[in-house]
Amino acid sequence: MSTQYINSIAALEPTPMVLGDIGDAVNALQAALTILGDYTGAIDGRYGAETVRAVSQFQGRYGLTGTGDYDADTWYALNFWVAEEEGWATSGAVTMPNVLTMVSDAIQGWLHPVRA
Repeated sequence: MSTQYINSIAALEPTPMVLGDIGDAVNALQAALTILGDYTGAIDGRYGAETVRAVSQFQGRYGLTGTGDYDADTWYALNFWVAEEEGWATSGAVTMPNVLTMVSDAIQGWLHPVRA
């Protein structure tokens, strides 16, 4: 898993974002969606039409209604994607609440590896 993606996901929170929003959170979302292949625009921190399209596309892949608005469900889906990439989601014991704990632990491990 790319450190760039992990940093992008780590910067995201389940705070809603919609068309017209600007800022660092939008930058992080655009970076994560770029790595996933959904976003092809400039990472400019502006939640414009291309960001709406990318969020909607991502939402559709995860069975969410493709509103294009970033919300808590979209945040959960992004975290679940990390869990799938790491193989946690196929263990059979993974549910959404503990995925977030595992993702948080993994992010901390990637960002602050224990060195022997």
